[in-house]
Amino acid sequence: LGHLATPDAAAAGAVLLLPDVFGLSDLYREMARRLAAEGFVTLALEPYGAPVTITDPGRFLRERSDPETLARIREGVELLAARHAGAVGVLGFCIGGTHALLAACALEGLSACVAFYGILSYEHGLLHDPAGRDPARKPADPLAAVAGLRCPALGLFGGRDEFVPADDVRALSARAREAGRSLA
Repeated sequence: LGHLATPDAAAAGAVLLLPDVFGLSDLYREMARRLAAEGFVTLALEPYGAPVTITDPGRFLRERSDPETLARIREGVELLAARHAGAVGVLGFCIGGTHALLAACALEGLSACVAFYGILSYEHGLLHDPAGRDPARKPADPLAAVAGLRCPALGLFGGRDEFVPADDVRALSARAREAGRSLA
């Protein structure tokens, strides 16, 4: 499933680490080791099952199935839950942040979610498909899914991110609040 890093002592919890669009790299393996050094069993997930070469990230991501990615994330959560009886959180970067938020809205067994940015809307921007959104591949973006948030979540976004408009971040926060969900 990816790179598993375990602490030397008893674990304080478990983290499923979701990488950016380019998948599992040495950067995320090192992050997993650093989280393990802090006491967390950490699985840095290979989101595509195997390394891939990506020349057009937008097209690649539009063609990817969110349900397939969430199934892979579910496998990671189940593996961590089986190895560690404590809390399991999800932590994602870039598109991993998008998928972390979607997982926190769709999957049971997560205790916390941290999204370091991530595309929030499929209606515009990098994940907008001019031919129309395929609901089988992209059933709901984080803006639509946030009403079903199942665990506390923290979203960290830049004020001038060209891929994540500030209006989307405000809308995510407002929709979570309206649904009575915990999103900071």
